[in-house]
Amino acid sequence: MMSGHGTVETAVEAIRLGAYDFIEKPLTTAKLLVTIERALQNARLQQENLSLKRHGGVVSVPVGKGKVMKQLRATIERIAAHDAWVLITGEPGSGKEVAARYLHSKSARRDRSFVDMNLAAVPAQNMATQLFGTEQGGETTAGVFEQAGGGTLFLDQIGDLDLATQSRLLNVLEEKRFMRVGGKFAGNA
Repeated sequence: MMSGHGTVETAVEAIRLGAYDFIEKPLTTAKLLVTIERALQNARLQQENLSLKRHGGVVSVPVGKGKVMKQLRATIERIAAHDAWVLITGEPGSGKEVAARYLHSKSARRDRSFVDMNLAAVPAQNMATQLFGTEQGGETTAGVFEQAGGGTLFLDQIGDLDLATQSRLLNVLEEKRFMRVGGKFAGNA
């Protein structure tokens, strides 16, 4: 926040309401650039922290010494060499997310985000905004496709979606693009 008539109280209130810093006049370009750089770095660190919290304590390797488990790990490693959409099926509790995390860890995307979303837990009226984000009134909110940022997006319980949403999701996967709700931006999936 910049102000020509700042007071300590104004600065405290601005920061309490979410401003990164409070800069008073006379303003120097160097001070402004340093403040912007620090704010962007802070935003990146917060995003990285959120990503690390999502990964914390999660099993990411299918466990087992048997022949079937060895074959599963080998198959996942073979698939990880390719850049393709993957459908993982199985009964609840069978380890679909573990398999997805293992696939992510063996892929070229391993240094990027792993974002998981249980579609059954999202109300139908919020599904599009959660998946694709929004653009309304000059404000932009990222959906999970953008949050994945070129990493891996694990969508659990796709079969529980209504047919219209499944169709829209299929279109996004085929076209490798999406449109934010209320927006003009077509993001890449």
